[in-house]
Amino acid sequence: MVLKDDSSFTPCEGLAWRCIDEEIFLYQPSGALHIFEGAVAQQVWKELDSGSATLASLRKAIIENFDVSLEEADTDLRAFLSQLIELEIVSLQT
Repeated sequence: MVLKDDSSFTPCEGLAWRCIDEEIFLYQPSGALHIFEGAVAQQVWKELDSGSATLASLRKAIIENFDVSLEEADTDLRAFLSQLIELEIVSLQT
């Protein structure tokens, strides 16, 4: 899957979530529970939950809020988004 800067992502329907400390607990309608740890994952999820977000806007939010290089933010963000897509937590809008 190729993710471009203007690739847009939205949370899948029916998700419930809670943020406790630096952990995100995501519940899918199927009953599956996923836990994502860390302040960066929390930032990304909040951006996604506020509506449609692009790869570029998510990367910008990470760089502005954390001491991380552009390359590291991009690599880690792509891996995290790919994981969320595979788990059917977010969908890639075409």
